[in-house]
Amino acid sequence: IAKKQTEVAFGNYLGSAAMNTLIFAGLALWGGTFFIEPAQFIATAVLMSTGFMCLYFFARTKCRVSRGEGIVLLGFYVLFVVAQVMALAHFAGE
Repeated sequence: IAKKQTEVAFGNYLGSAAMNTLIFAGLALWGGTFFIEPAQFIATAVLMSTGFMCLYFFARTKCRVSRGEGIVLLGFYVLFVVAQVMALAHFAGE
């Protein structure tokens, strides 16, 4: 950041996506089969798709993500985590 190398942020994003995919695949193989409720899948897919579209449009403006845009993206992440925790609590209660 201090050297103004914006490519590092994009590389971190791609590396994180690749590693998350690998970890999720490993956990799925290790934990066996699992089931995702259709309503939970749709809610998660809509939230993630909206966040990804916002990231795309935010990054297109001068190839940077401003502080305000970053806060919006962080808000999407918080909503995602809250939705996952609520779904987990719902299924644990059944």
